[in-house]
Amino acid sequence: MEIGKTMPETVAPFEPSAAEVQACKWLTESEVGVYAEEYDRTGFQGALQAYRVVSFDVPSLFIGGKSDWGTYSAPGALDLMRTKAATRMAGIELIDGAGHWIQKEQPVRLSTLLLAFTKEVGDINSH
Repeated sequence: MEIGKTMPETVAPFEPSAAEVQACKWLTESEVGVYAEEYDRTGFQGALQAYRVVSFDVPSLFIGGKSDWGTYSAPGALDLMRTKAATRMAGIELIDGAGHWIQKEQPVRLSTLLLAFTKEVGDINSH
């Protein structure tokens, strides 16, 4: 993020147009309403608690969307994740045509990567 800009100011140039929002098939307005209602009711703290974990010493794979601004918001963060947060990271996969919700935007590609990773981990652990 640029110094002196808020999060909304930073991401505003990347927001979809009204036509793109209307054409969205993977996340409906009623589904957005469910998320907004729950976040309003409970706050967002539960979703953020996972980020407090200091280090994982288990096989891991980072999968994100190439269009997810969060992946790029802190220069060097992915490298730190590979060396500090996840000491046994197999790799980083950034999926074309996806932003933050890869499971909705590119479910087939995500499933393919996850299945390949779990097979690889299973093969390693069986030796």
